[in-house]
Amino acid sequence: MITGLTTGANYYVRVSAYNALGNGVWATYDTDITDTTSTTLAAATALTVSPVLQISQPPTTVQMWTRAEADELEVTWEEPTSTGGHAITSFTVEWDVVDTFDSTCGERHEQQTVTTTATHTAGNSITDAGTWKITANGVDTACLAWGASAAAVKAALEATSEIGADGVEVFMSGTNDEASAWGNTYTIKFVDETHWRDFPLLATGVGTAGGCADPAAGSGWGATAAALVNGFGNSSATMMGNDNVLQCMPFNLGPIGSATTGAPSV
Repeated sequence: MITGLTTGANYYVRVSAYNALGNGVWATYDTDITDTTSTTLAAATALTVSPVLQISQPPTTVQMWTRAEADELEVTWEEPTSTGGHAITSFTVEWDVVDTFDSTCGERHEQQTVTTTATHTAGNSITDAGTWKITANGVDTACLAWGASAAAVKAALEATSEIGADGVEVFMSGTNDEASAWGNTYTIKFVDETHWRDFPLLATGVGTAGGCADPAAGSGWGATAAALVNGFGNSSATMMGNDNVLQCMPFNLGPIGSATTGAPSV
């Protein structure tokens, strides 16, 4: 449910499915909030399926419904025809008063991913894969168990002097089985006031080489960090040297609102 909207304004909504490779193609539609009927969108482009892993196809049948409350819209959609080979872990919904979804000058939080993978060998449990750690701007976390929960990764990062309490949000995807290359992907969003502006790329360490415990014999493994969204803290700049005229930096333009959900409804 999207709340706090302006009665009588025309809003645009778009929905994107998120998997381990990131957000897929957006499915969009707009409607007048005073309309009392639902409006339906089928994906505007032909859907294709490829045997290689890729971002998800767009959600289908995006619908918006007016509510009894004058400042709310209900948005529903259906699963994409193709997930791209990875399971859909969440959906991102954005709303704005312009169909370019860039009416607002805002801040952009740094997001990075850490992906673990291993080679499973018959006779060895994947839980024997040893331990691993994350290095945040030169400061190591405690060693983490293979398949550590999102809460455990969050706690380890926030225990470092570089991040601190309530410094990150962590979302975990993957099932630590053959379909997920015997590992998981952790999406880490930097949310505290000190570090969310373009945080240095995280590093990882595995086994004794990384200061932790080696895996069982035959269970080759690794952990890789990657940037997902670069954070920016300066939302405006002076225009043509005039300190009294501010212009929003293009990379900080975005929609009025955004929400993430695990179900095809908001």
